[in-house]
Amino acid sequence: MPDFKLKKNPDTLQYDIVISAGDYEVVSEKEEILQRNVINLSTFRGENFADSEGGTDYYNNIFPYSAEDITLQDEFKSRILGTRDTLSIDNFLVTQSDNTLTVSANLTTENGEIQLDFEAV
Repeated sequence: MPDFKLKKNPDTLQYDIVISAGDYEVVSEKEEILQRNVINLSTFRGENFADSEGGTDYYNNIFPYSAEDITLQDEFKSRILGTRDTLSIDNFLVTQSDNTLTVSANLTTENGEIQLDFEAV
């Protein structure tokens, strides 16, 4: 069963379920893998009470480091490769400006190539 489509709310920077004409929208196979990656990167370690070890370790492996640091890059790569149906990462890049980290990568998935562009604010 496909996932519900999520859209980032620019006011709250959180994701909302998309409803169109009274029905929930769902994502295609490629969109689903991309959305799973965004959710995995957005979730802080320990945020999910049912999986205290799941999530991105922002406090220990992201915030203390600069975008060029291997620890930060490895944390993001690990989360991406741990996403179901993501097979490999190509052209991985992390950039930093002010209080924003941007992760860009071409991903090879079970359903072909997709482009990931993720902003951590």
